[in-house]
Parts: sequence; structure tokens; C-alpha cells
Amino acid sequence: MDVLTATLIVAAIGAAALILAAWLTARARIGVLPEKRDPSSPWAGLPDQAKQFRMFGWVFVVLLYLAALFCLLQGLNALRVVHHWVQWQASFAGTLDPLAEITLYAEFWNALAIALCLIAYWAQRRLRRRA
Repeated sequence: MDVLTATLIVAAIGAAALILAAWLTARARIGVLPEKRDPSSPWAGLPDQAKQFRMFGWVFVVLLYLAALFCLLQGLNALRVVHHWVQWQASFAGTLDPLAEITLYAEFWNALAIALCLIAYWAQRRLRRRA
């Protein structure tokens, strides 16, 4: 994988997640929460379809955060390989890719984690906004 391919993959996944988050959290679909809310029913006064889309939106936000966590763990694992490169290279005797490619791999996963976190936070803010 080269830098351009990694950038395009992160951009494509980020764009797809952003489009889906925007579609799920559109004001026309999720409605507007009233200024004061009933603690026993936070979505009181919303139509059933809006409640449904809000639930799908929150599930999507959680999935985005979980995917971001997975990507972060992948990136940190690759950084661990980079940090202990000499030991890994001695153990696997040339079966590993060059150091630059593993560094790019770590940057790819970390960039994807950051993009997914930002999109999840944006969708979360849209789901929490009030009138």
C-alpha cells in the first residue's frame, strides 16, 4: 500500500460514514427535541418514526466508536512493531514488509480511527441538539 492508496481508502470510508451519519441524523428524520424534557421519557412528543431514526442514529454512533477503537488498537499494535523493529525482524527473518510500509500501516489505522471518532462525535452532537 502506498500513501495515495491509504489516503483514498481513509477518505472513502470517512465519506461513506459521514454520508450515512448525515442521512440518519437529518433533522427531518429525527425531529427536534423540546427544550424541556421529561426525565422519564427523553423523547416524549416525538413521532414514532423520529424515535426509530434516533435509535438507529445512536446505534450507528456506538458502532462508529467501536470501529474507531478497533482501528486505534490496530494502529497502536503496528506502532509497537515499529518501535521494536529490530526484534521483530530478527524473529521473522525477512517475512515482514519494510519498516516504512509498517509505519504507513500504523498511520493508516490511526487516521481512520481519528476520522471515525470525529464523525461519531458530529453525529452524537446532531442527535443531542435541542430546539
